[in-house]
Amino acid sequence: MSAEQVVATFEELITNPEKLKNGYTLLTDLINNVDQFAVTTCQVITTNELDSGFRKNVGYIMKGVLTDLWDHNNVLIQQRGDIKEALLNGIVLNVNDLKMIEVISLTIANLMMREGCKNWTQYLAELVGWLNTNKEDTTILNAGLECLCLIFSKSDNTVSLLVPDLMPIMYDIFTLPELTEGLREKTLKLLYLCIDSFSYAEGTDNMLIRQCFDSTYNEWISIFTSALQTSSRSNITIKRLILKILTKIFSELEMYSSKTLNVIIQPIWKFMNSNLSVYIWNSVYGIPLE
Repeated sequence: MSAEQVVATFEELITNPEKLKNGYTLLTDLINNVDQFAVTTCQVITTNELDSGFRKNVGYIMKGVLTDLWDHNNVLIQQRGDIKEALLNGIVLNVNDLKMIEVISLTIANLMMREGCKNWTQYLAELVGWLNTNKEDTTILNAGLECLCLIFSKSDNTVSLLVPDLMPIMYDIFTLPELTEGLREKTLKLLYLCIDSFSYAEGTDNMLIRQCFDSTYNEWISIFTSALQTSSRSNITIKRLILKILTKIFSELEMYSSKTLNVIIQPIWKFMNSNLSVYIWNSVYGIPLE
């Protein structure tokens, strides 16, 4: 089926309530009986040549169908590689449309949960490499971080397979001199999700923790220590995220982090103490934090 025929099929489906009511059955039949229907549909969803609103509607419809059929439909099993390529290419093609990035990323996360992260490692490594190559392009950086945050937030602990390669890249991104505060916040959110993906291994798979964290742990602690010693009224959101990350580290990676707790406990205490007045200014008197 051509892309034009796929578009016509979904235009009729979306505008016809009776057909939409039976959409799952109709689309399952098309996947099973029409050559490359699922692959072509994914290509339609991710191309930036069609109306964005239409593509999002098609994307949300197909997300549910693909997720339900992914692990047992023989046709989809044979087409998995092409579908994965289409979805990953969609991230690259839609860097200026975060809503489209959301649709594609949630689809990827759902399919990963069905199939297992190990079978997606090659494709997601390409995404991480693309992010690394273009980390000074703020548009690509924003889209890539958004995608990875969504994937990590919806995936299980097996996504930690990506973390050893991702950690140094996140550190390099966070330390870019011209990085906006919004992108620093998004980088810290992804860092938190990365730590969450491997923190379960404390005491059971310490090698995994070392693989994920050894290359950047001391550098992150140094940056966090410095950040917490700046004015308590500046970059409040960044500092809240830092405290959230430190809480995760010291509560769930107790053995791994034990040697650095003494280094950072004083800056944390001083920051929390100084923020008592900030809390009063904001909560009692309504004075903005920044």
